[in-house]
Amino acid sequence: MRKSGNHLRVTAQLVRADNGFHLWSETYDRQLDDVFKMQDEIAEAVVKALKVSLLEREAPSATLTTNTEAYDLYLQARSLIKLGTSEDTLKAYADLQQAVSLDPKFALAWATLAEVLSQDNVPWYRIFKHVDSTSQTEGSPVQDWDSIWAQARAAARSAAEQAIKLGPDLAESHAAMGDVLASDDWDWTAADAEFKRARELEPGNARITLAGANIAIDLGRVSEGLQLANLAAAQDPLGKAIRVIGWGQYVSGALDEAQASRRKSIELYPTANNVHFEYATVLLARGEPQAALAEFEREPHTAFREVGLPLAFDALGRRGDADHAITLAEQKWANAMAYQIAYIYASRKDLDRAFYWLERAYRQHDGGLADLKIDPMFRNLGRDPRYRALLRKLRLPE
Repeated sequence: MRKSGNHLRVTAQLVRADNGFHLWSETYDRQLDDVFKMQDEIAEAVVKALKVSLLEREAPSATLTTNTEAYDLYLQARSLIKLGTSEDTLKAYADLQQAVSLDPKFALAWATLAEVLSQDNVPWYRIFKHVDSTSQTEGSPVQDWDSIWAQARAAARSAAEQAIKLGPDLAESHAAMGDVLASDDWDWTAADAEFKRARELEPGNARITLAGANIAIDLGRVSEGLQLANLAAAQDPLGKAIRVIGWGQYVSGALDEAQASRRKSIELYPTANNVHFEYATVLLARGEPQAALAEFEREPHTAFREVGLPLAFDALGRRGDADHAITLAEQKWANAMAYQIAYIYASRKDLDRAFYWLERAYRQHDGGLADLKIDPMFRNLGRDPRYRALLRKLRLPE
């Protein structure tokens, strides 16, 4: 592809991978404002050249917006989201907001905006108003995180509804609605149906395949989830599938495989939120507390780092350090990390305190609760009647 001023030339080629034989080529010269029409033409030409049909339907249209600047912003946002850090996600949010401002009918941008807003490990206090008017930083506590998260969820729902309205046959629209139904309503059945519909519409989309993997694992269908996650990895080897694969392996007790997958996650996304925390929990399960402590200390997300440290200190027998770290974590992150704070007390077999923090997470609508049914950190709670009662409240299968 070459660009000169407002002129774009694209040369498409089809070459056999096994012997390098050149099968077909075509060159397209267009003005840049026709780029979306050109995408359609190229797609149709390739399909005809291969003498196959796509799902026995006409080639899908690539024309989702006529505004090239909005499309560029969308592509930039998708690249930022893949990095997995809070800062990059906030930048992606800004890009998507600008994209839908430039083209309010850009369904794909609305869908991606809903996907972004459904993430609860992002400092949304920088976007939405909070009761405490003092300045907030990444390392400082937020006293009204639950109300801020509620605003983010409401914005996510609005964006998903707009995506469905504008693109009812767009796979990303249904995936966005699935994100909202899961994170906002805890309506797992409806969310699962939306993700399945999205996969039917676009079976080759790795992000959508991965969303289906996530919900399958959370609902206890771990084998199905791992199968979908591995399919997503084949569809996009450099995507986030490796993190979901590692999660599925961890919850199923395949710790050697989980360790390898989570190490690979760090190699791919060393600065992403939670990757070192996730690796550390596997190391704890393997009985390697010193290595786990080192990983918790490397975690770039302040809240996950400070909530993880007491787990390692306890495992190392450093009770005084653990108590001090717990006090600090509770003071700073009670309104943002209740689910992970419950880890600490579950590992100490202090079930009353563990359920106190899980109930607090429930009141705050903590996104971590989606994992409750299959999370290895809470296996020792399973026989307590409060555990089943909480699953019922969350509408998770018992």
